[in-house]
Amino acid sequence: MLDFQPITTDFLCQNRYKLEADGVQLCDYAPACLFMWRELYRVRGTVTHGMLLFCASVDDPENECGGNKLYYSCPVGDGDFEAAVRAAAADAAERGIPLRFSTISEESVGKIVSVVGREAVIDSDSSEPDYLYPIENFLGYPGKALHAHRNHINRFIRENPEYEYSPLTAENRDAAIAFLRRHHAEMEKPSIYAMEDLVRSEELLRVFDKLGVTGGILSVGGEVIGVTVGEALGDTLHVSVEKALTEFHGAFQMLAMSYAKHMKEAHPELLFINRQDDAGDEGLRQSKLSYKPCRLLKKYSLDFGANELGLYIPKADELWFYGEILSDPETMAYNAPWFPPDGCIPFPESDRESWHADWVGREPERFFAYLRRSSDGAFVGYVDYHLAPDTGRTEIGIVIRASERGRGYGKQGLALLIARAFEKDGIPALYNRFEPTREAALRIHKELGFREVGAENGDLILRLTKEEYFGGKN
Repeated sequence: MLDFQPITTDFLCQNRYKLEADGVQLCDYAPACLFMWRELYRVRGTVTHGMLLFCASVDDPENECGGNKLYYSCPVGDGDFEAAVRAAAADAAERGIPLRFSTISEESVGKIVSVVGREAVIDSDSSEPDYLYPIENFLGYPGKALHAHRNHINRFIRENPEYEYSPLTAENRDAAIAFLRRHHAEMEKPSIYAMEDLVRSEELLRVFDKLGVTGGILSVGGEVIGVTVGEALGDTLHVSVEKALTEFHGAFQMLAMSYAKHMKEAHPELLFINRQDDAGDEGLRQSKLSYKPCRLLKKYSLDFGANELGLYIPKADELWFYGEILSDPETMAYNAPWFPPDGCIPFPESDRESWHADWVGREPERFFAYLRRSSDGAFVGYVDYHLAPDTGRTEIGIVIRASERGRGYGKQGLALLIARAFEKDGIPALYNRFEPTREAALRIHKELGFREVGAENGDLILRLTKEEYFGGKN
């Protein structure tokens, strides 16, 4: 299984560059957002194939039991996207849970479905989409469409000529924290979300400089009346915290504009601002729409259900199924050139106990497992690898019972074998060989990363190395 770790400042600092390299625009992948909601949604993270992958339990946080539904994020970073998706699928299979993804961008839905290789139930996440704006909208609120916000700014300046905006620093953070506590007591509705927002916002302020987060404070007459916190990722400014006192007319507009100007000066490459979702609040929705977003960033969940197949290590008295496979002419027809006339191979009961001792529990020299369907426990085929003494190569085999073909089991089974060999047994490379006329087998192997590396006696030789599988990353 993947080694998911708690979301700490150290973890986020070590891997921040992956989030920056990916150019992610959804707020859910911004370090400040991950840090703030890590406990409420039980977010954990790992690095696999050079990509950051998160998992979360998205059960109702009011339910103390929680944790019954595990969702994976979209892999982000500069590594091997497809290998990371396959690693998530293998992790779900090993845990014996349905394969689900959450907070997936519209652009990534098709990519994940393609890699997994089977249909998913695709839904818009229950959370509302993120609001994305051109940063110019907040640099003075230009144009007729934003004139109302300019009017708010003008009134704020007229009524509070002694106002001051200051970037968040280690020296003024305590004043910002005190404001958040006062604002929560006076403004927030009592709920688990509001309390979590207060606690984690305060935590975020205490580590903002270490985490690479920025912010600003709006004051009038020396009194803090507004605090904002965010960060620049690629071309997008993510705003994670924005609180202001409504008794100061135009305070929100002034705070948002001042922070946008502050960040644009520090990061000229910024083109957009993500101001997160509206949490289903109609008043907040109208407010966010009034700033004229250029795009609503939709988020999707993908539910592939329970893995159809899993690896099952048979006991000696369960080798009857292997015997049935080897004696079925329709299944073994591909083997006829080597075992005429029908490809079947004798496998008497007297040989099975010794065969089991030679093949089972002998990793990494050799491995054998049935492919078992999760819905009914039926065996549908088998997979194996073994070190060939004549070539020194680890060669693989996969056979799907003829009556079970046409359901995508070949690709699923091969993916499970690859993950087992590389991620658990540390095999350096896998090889397979077969006639070039077996077009379906060739297509499946290439979809999972195998490359043609030669030919022997009319057969194609295909290889997938551990380095290729892991995308050149450790």
